[in-house]
Amino acid sequence: MKSANQIAMSLIGSDKNYKAPQVAKAEVTVEMNKTIDLLFTRLKTIFPAWRSAFSSDFEYNEAKKYWLETLINERITSVAQIRIGVERARKSESPFFPSVGQFIEWCNEGALESQGMPLLEELLERIKQYSRYHGFDNQQEFQFKNKVEQYLVFDLYCRNKEFGWSAEELRKHAKAFLKATADKLARGEELPELALALPEKASFISPEEQKKINLNGIALARAALKGDF
Repeated sequence: MKSANQIAMSLIGSDKNYKAPQVAKAEVTVEMNKTIDLLFTRLKTIFPAWRSAFSSDFEYNEAKKYWLETLINERITSVAQIRIGVERARKSESPFFPSVGQFIEWCNEGALESQGMPLLEELLERIKQYSRYHGFDNQQEFQFKNKVEQYLVFDLYCRNKEFGWSAEELRKHAKAFLKATADKLARGEELPELALALPEKASFISPEEQKKINLNGIALARAALKGDF
């Protein structure tokens, strides 16, 4: 017989970074119950070792209740969102049933990709790549993948430069900014246009041209001294 703590851990999963949302109990509808039933059926098909996550029918049913409330509290309620999570679950190489935290991460990552947004690790790498161009004459040669990436990379690069974040702080701010931008796009809001000015190119005068200018200046000076100018 498992302890209450062990049961709770089996419902939450083994994701040490996942924190259950501290919100009021979600209101569950009949349609939502049907959705979670279908989701668990799909996940059992994808993960053949699913039985190892549940020692009894009671645990299995409690897990469905917990998953449903957690998904609602995390605002993952549409069929489209859940379908994205299922698609990413199919790409998982693990045979074991995922935690609800892992499934939520799959849903969120898939949503980011569908909006043309990079994942967190990819975004951090792109910021690093952009830093090799920014402030130099070849700055405009950096090829952003799309407008969304340009908005994310440029904003985070500039703020990181201004505040001198550590690597961990940059990761934290990048993760939050990704979510905020995803929410903005989900609401149908437009991203602001970025005016990335072309750097002014330094003028170059060849030694021969400079010699002509110097000689002309000397001639004008001599003419002025003689009163001819």
